[in-house]
Amino acid sequence: MHFENKGDFIIAAPNGRIDSSNSNAFGEEVNNIVNSFPDKKYHLIIDLGQIEYISSAGLRVLLVLDKRQKENSMRMIISSMNQNVQKVFESSGFSKILTISSTVGEAMKL
Repeated sequence: MHFENKGDFIIAAPNGRIDSSNSNAFGEEVNNIVNSFPDKKYHLIIDLGQIEYISSAGLRVLLVLDKRQKENSMRMIISSMNQNVQKVFESSGFSKILTISSTVGEAMKL
């Protein structure tokens, strides 16, 4: 996974798959990065451009991350989904629950 800090945003860019075999590790890694900045709160962008598949376990982790961001008065935005991942979000109803943008640049403007 690649992380980048841009202004008021932390961008997390996982690759491959997010499923039951790695979803908890993904969530912990994102939390560790967010928590490594105790003096400042950051909005979180999850760039799914390199994700080919996400399971319900991966969706659950995203929901937990979003809830944590909101508890800290910060936002989480999902960006750059391919068509297959977008279908999972739409069929599960997560596209109505989470904030989604087409690109990272667009996410930074929300």
